Amino acid sequence: MVLQLKGIIPPMITPLKSYDELDRQGVERLIEHIIGGGVHGLFLLGTNGEGPSLSYKIKKEFLKLSCEIIKGRVPVLVGITDSSFAGAMEMADYSKIVGADSVVVAPPFYFPTTEAEMINYLEHLAAATPLPFVLQYANAHQD
Repeated sequence: MVLQLKGIIPPMITPLKSYDELDRQGVERLIEHIIGGGVHGLFLLGTNGEGPSLSYKIKKEFLKLSCEIIKGRVPVLVGITDSSFAGAMEMADYSKIVGADSVVVAPPFYFPTTEAEMINYLEHLAAATPLPFVLQYANAHQD
């Protein structure tokens, strides 16, 4: 399946009351505000959305609530970058269950990898994800 993406798909922050409590009303207000502004999709749990620093419990609660609020009005892209293949797949599978449209992955962090290892990882992850796959690339080297 190929997902046709277009227009503006902003990365959304994750409204929290504390490090382990989602601000459910804040999530709804923010989603309605962003969609009301005319965006063409939402990108959840990227680095702007604190994705790598949240517990799986909070990530899943946030994804489920967000998809319930969005109700298919715009595509939902979910950052699944993790330091483990199993963790990335857990989030990819859950994203499909709750109604997301695509997963987004950046190269794994923390462990140094060779180019061949990175290609192998991404090929396996792309083949295993149950949703369309978007590769997020950020060049760490600036000239």
